[in-house]
Amino acid sequence: TLFGAAKMVQEGREPDDPFNPFSYPDANNADEVNSMVENFLPRQTRKEGTIPTQAEVEVFTINVLGTVGKDTFQQSGKPEPISGGFLVRGKMAPKLKDDGDKLIQMLDEKIDELIPQAWSEKYQVSYMTDPTPQMLMDDDMNGAPVLVVHSRDMSPSASTLLNTGVSAVSIFFTFVFAVSIFGQNDFVMQRLNDAQGQSNYDLTWFNQLVTPFLFAIGITQLSHEVA
Repeated sequence: TLFGAAKMVQEGREPDDPFNPFSYPDANNADEVNSMVENFLPRQTRKEGTIPTQAEVEVFTINVLGTVGKDTFQQSGKPEPISGGFLVRGKMAPKLKDDGDKLIQMLDEKIDELIPQAWSEKYQVSYMTDPTPQMLMDDDMNGAPVLVVHSRDMSPSASTLLNTGVSAVSIFFTFVFAVSIFGQNDFVMQRLNDAQGQSNYDLTWFNQLVTPFLFAIGITQLSHEVA
């Protein structure tokens, strides 16, 4: 298990199985650190253009932790860049009695009070188990809790090409459905069959039947895509 591998590392031993997926990652190797972090943080936090910069994270650490840290979370080092954001090490104020929910509530209130609203609209702070290899070196096998500053935008990302393809297929099947409805109407089918026997038949009357239905579906689909 992960905890068993961690204990072996603390004792200076390596796991016997070199293919063990829980082998100890190298804390100095950014790729291995980020690979471990990505098991904790959802991929939505790593969307391009949404990850905070160090300067933006320091807006939080200086203005909030630097002001009320002794009553909330006492920072012990500089923010560390990780995949999807920044990690802030430290210790929760004793008076909170390890109540993570209370900590985040207090931090959110101070963020609203001490930082411009534009910051909180883009980023948020989470309190979680240390997602880096340092977790395996702590006496507590669950790792020391830390603060992580990451994007507030957690909406799922999807390929534009995929969205376009799905919309095109939906529109096609909607058209087939609309036409098939009239295919079950004996009167409509009789008129269509009679028209096929004429050299210059006019289907304007049929288009007038189908158009309102397609128009209604099209407006609904367009509204969905815009939203």
